[in-house]
Amino acid sequence: MSEIPSALLDQSRKLLEAHPVRGVSPAALARVLTAAQLKRMNDHDHLCAEGDPGDAMYFLLDGAIRVTRTDPQGKMRELAVVHSPAIVGHMALIDHSPRSANCTARGRTVVASLNRKTWSKMLHEPSMRGTALRRILCASLTRQLVGANARIRTLL
Repeated sequence: MSEIPSALLDQSRKLLEAHPVRGVSPAALARVLTAAQLKRMNDHDHLCAEGDPGDAMYFLLDGAIRVTRTDPQGKMRELAVVHSPAIVGHMALIDHSPRSANCTARGRTVVASLNRKTWSKMLHEPSMRGTALRRILCASLTRQLVGANARIRTLL
């Protein structure tokens, strides 16, 4: 296997610190990132729009993403600001739904985009890379659920 750039290993370590999972090495996660397309964004650049097909997921490597959604009255509402390191956009790949929100860069931002075809292939791989992707997805979804539960508790 080819050598992994140290910058990708560093990014992988940061992602694993934010999404702790057992049995995933930074090298295995870095191999996931090598299959992704790096995208540098400026403030207010659109990553994805509500209603668009969910054709990729994103590893937020640097910066932040503002997540907004149109409410029933047609007003744009901020749902969250997601700071790196994080994962966004993966639900649309999992459940084949359209994008549920708008995501825009907040300041200078860097994401690694993993398209559906590559994601699907990798997800089914019986390799350390496939295991890394599956486990970090589970960790991210768990993190989102814990956060949602906490927000619900404050409303009750």
